[in-house]
Amino acid sequence: MVHGSIKQSLASYFSAKLPEAKNIQIKNFRQPSAGWSDEAYIFDVSWEEDGKTKEKGFAIRKQNKGGLMRETKNFYLQFKFLDRLSKSSDLPVPAVHWFEEDESIIGGPFFVMDKLPGKAYVPWSKEGREFLQKAHEDGSIPLQFTELLAKIHLLDYRKAGFTEDFAEPEGEFGYIDAKIAGLEEMYERYLISPDPEMTDALEWLKKNRPPAQ
Repeated sequence: MVHGSIKQSLASYFSAKLPEAKNIQIKNFRQPSAGWSDEAYIFDVSWEEDGKTKEKGFAIRKQNKGGLMRETKNFYLQFKFLDRLSKSSDLPVPAVHWFEEDESIIGGPFFVMDKLPGKAYVPWSKEGREFLQKAHEDGSIPLQFTELLAKIHLLDYRKAGFTEDFAEPEGEFGYIDAKIAGLEEMYERYLISPDPEMTDALEWLKKNRPPAQ
């Protein structure tokens, strides 16, 4: 779909989701650079309500039917994961609003979330390489990355309710066994030519698998 028709479809969609809103407009619409999986759209929605003009930023993640490893991912669980994470932590995670399965709206299933300040770069793009070089020289981005990663690992996932939506691996090796099996399946599925290093790494991991903490 071209951007003009997507904007029209989203204006109709938000009209249904915000029944009290009038004169809804989609502004500052753009599609950021994407990788090999799903697509994203970023935009602002302005409307009139109770005699006042309101505006809010949103982002959409749309499932790409031909995306890499689509058959191994559950798109709805991505939505649920973000929902749990945004409600149970102070991480910079967008609140999610609606999950939509009707593919006729913008050409595929999607979910709507808040737009957060910041930029996302595809690492191998010109802009991405420049950003990573600057981040390496500056040092603040790696520090922020490490701090956020630590917060994720320190999150009490049971208290946050993740086990209500996601199956918890059994036993101390349940997670790593499932992960190794998934990596092997992915390796075989996308294999173009044998990669001895990958095979050795998987076999090493089987013999040295770490228990869950």
